[in-house]
Amino acid sequence: MNRRALLVRAGVAGGVLLAGCTGAGPAPQPSPAPGEQSSEAGAAATTPTPPPTPSATATGTATTEPTSVEDLSAPAVRSAGLGAGTSERFTALGGPVVLTLRFDYAGMRNSNFIARAVDDAGETLLPSVLAINELFEPTQSESTNEYTARLVTHFEPGEYFIDVTHAGGPYGNGEWEVTVEQPGVPTTGRASPLTVERNDSDVIGPVAFDGPTRISLETLEPRLAFDGDPATYNYNVRAADALGRPGEIIFNSLGPAPESLSAVWSPSEGNVGYFNVHSFGPWRATIEAA
Repeated sequence: MNRRALLVRAGVAGGVLLAGCTGAGPAPQPSPAPGEQSSEAGAAATTPTPPPTPSATATGTATTEPTSVEDLSAPAVRSAGLGAGTSERFTALGGPVVLTLRFDYAGMRNSNFIARAVDDAGETLLPSVLAINELFEPTQSESTNEYTARLVTHFEPGEYFIDVTHAGGPYGNGEWEVTVEQPGVPTTGRASPLTVERNDSDVIGPVAFDGPTRISLETLEPRLAFDGDPATYNYNVRAADALGRPGEIIFNSLGPAPESLSAVWSPSEGNVGYFNVHSFGPWRATIEAA
């Protein structure tokens, strides 16, 4: 059985822009630039969500006041659900927000996972904050039918929800989990050179910069099996500042896997920030002074 996977995240504030892998068929296009929205993501966000009623089991709250303006930290909010629902309400304090989205598509066909951010009035936020629209078809050859996307982004102070749909049509709905973390505003970070090895989409940082920085990404063998189908993959890296606000798209590559990418990036302001990395499987990133 073939697996086809399409990931779209338009902007992800501070975050990656997703466009995963496809099997045979029209060649996929690179993810849209910040402020733009893909057709898939647009379809998921045309109808404003009414003021949501939490429909997931959650632990923790986000009501703790920051100890200072520089802190802006809050306890994690964890939510889980089945099919369509919303995360528990969380209060954004204006610092970086780390989102972890996990979904299990075992036993489903054409599983569709959609996640977007909505405010307290049910209005959908710009895709530069969060817009995910992913489509999977599992295969028996894969050891795990689970995908995790972790990214840093930015919300203006206020009340928000993560609106989630994980639908499998006639094959039933899927399980999902969302974790919202507000670690506070970093004043320092890991110094370069450094090497990070991760899996799937993840965030690097905070990282301390000292002028122009070279980031290299080596994508290892994707864990998605295509059973002989030709496939291309969209790997991308995007910078974010200390508040999680989106910065420059360092590279957005559409090609075969594995692949090695490298580029020099210069921070526009501040000397601490993050990198959001999108990959479909394992990867290794190296960050060093240029």
